[in-house]
Amino acid sequence: MRIQRLFCTLLLSMIAQPANAQGTQGLVRITDSVYQYIEDHHRSLVIFGKDEMAVVDPLFIEESKKFAAALKRIKPKSRFKYLIYSHSHSDHIEGASGLVVEFTPPPIIISTKTTKEMTLKDREPTVLVPSETFRGETVLNVGGTEIKLIELPPNESRGMLMVSIPSEQTLFAVDFIKGKTVGYKDLHDYDFPGLAKSIEMVLKMDFRTILFAHGEPGDKAQVKEQLLYWSDVCQWVAQAVRDGKSLSEAQKVIDHRKYKSWYGFAPWYDDNLKGMYRWLTSGAVLKATACSVFKSEK
Repeated sequence: MRIQRLFCTLLLSMIAQPANAQGTQGLVRITDSVYQYIEDHHRSLVIFGKDEMAVVDPLFIEESKKFAAALKRIKPKSRFKYLIYSHSHSDHIEGASGLVVEFTPPPIIISTKTTKEMTLKDREPTVLVPSETFRGETVLNVGGTEIKLIELPPNESRGMLMVSIPSEQTLFAVDFIKGKTVGYKDLHDYDFPGLAKSIEMVLKMDFRTILFAHGEPGDKAQVKEQLLYWSDVCQWVAQAVRDGKSLSEAQKVIDHRKYKSWYGFAPWYDDNLKGMYRWLTSGAVLKATACSVFKSEK
């Protein structure tokens, strides 16, 4: 997993990064209470309450000391109350041990029950096992600021949660929605019906700003744009399947212009088509109705 993560980081550094076009790195203010820590194309969430703080995803172990120092500069007297895992992928939570060791007392580590099960299974050496878990929804209080954690259906991963900060009308979404970013490689672990349901859950929520783990902050229009991406890819590939085209033939004839400016397009778009082709040609999928899962109700 670590070698895979290092390769991913190298690849990300080699391709264009429109979501971070200004090269901004480190701790960035969103509102008085909400910040994001940016490392390359990865972003975590930081919530500051009165004398307490919470972090969602500690990112990479190499960045832990800088991350901790940045938190202490902004709020030197704040207690680090919660470290929250959005899901179990190592590129988001690998730095847990390096971040936690910089604070006394250490934070409570919380995740969905499924994410804890997966961290126990994977046993990454720098990933600490969550001490508290939940199913469904739970509400945390960080120095008077309410944080709502919402478990999602399987989407890009199992055990995923999103974060709502009602007082700031702000959401934080990780991996299953990204700011103008295509899907990751060939979508190997993607659950497409669950992905569509997860995006619909976001569209039904009341918020002004949505923050991403990959990409610049957005709003509901950007969430709808992400759903449209999956609808387009599904319909284009489904038409190729109905026309009797092989995967390589489909990759040649499907539109390569509409999303060309999105992050990850060059290395991953054809892989996205491959993943969708695999799903649509599996025995479990009804080709005629499969793409209807991406039809928005909002």
